[in-house]
Amino acid sequence: MNSYEALFTVYAIDVLGLDRSGAGFMLIYIALAFLLTAVPAGILGSKLGRKTTIKIGLVLWIVALILAFAIQTVTVTTVILVIAGVGWAFININSIVIVWQMAPTERKIGTYTGVYYFFSFLAAILGPFMVGSLIDVLGNTTLFLICSFFFIFALVFMFLVKRGEAELTETEKIAKEKAIQELK
Repeated sequence: MNSYEALFTVYAIDVLGLDRSGAGFMLIYIALAFLLTAVPAGILGSKLGRKTTIKIGLVLWIVALILAFAIQTVTVTTVILVIAGVGWAFININSIVIVWQMAPTERKIGTYTGVYYFFSFLAAILGPFMVGSLIDVLGNTTLFLICSFFFIFALVFMFLVKRGEAELTETEKIAKEKAIQELK
């Protein structure tokens, strides 16, 4: 996400032909979609499971990025940014809760939160450098494609997460199964 945000304005100017103000403004669509779906993302995470909701968010990002790579227009990119904002809410709202639930005791929650943010900041520092280096070799038009590979890696790693869901009572399990059936 950090790479995408850091390099999007360059992409929008060079590939979509926008001016600097228009290019910078486009990221507002991610923020607005995130704000509108933050609460529903949390509710969905409690009903479907946080890991499942994060996986849905990652798939939204992957599909959006691949479509944006395939169809590089301002209109498609705007729609993609809205979809990506929804996906980001699904991911971001639920990920810290998984971290907290993975902590073995309440006293370790702070440590787990610190590790989570350390790696988030590390990604914010290294991500734009890594993606930018690849774009230097492959060209500005590949921003969406390159970012999609990193989201694919994240999705693969999410399948390796074995803990982090809240332990449910039998009544809560039945309610969850009922909620899943209602979504189908």
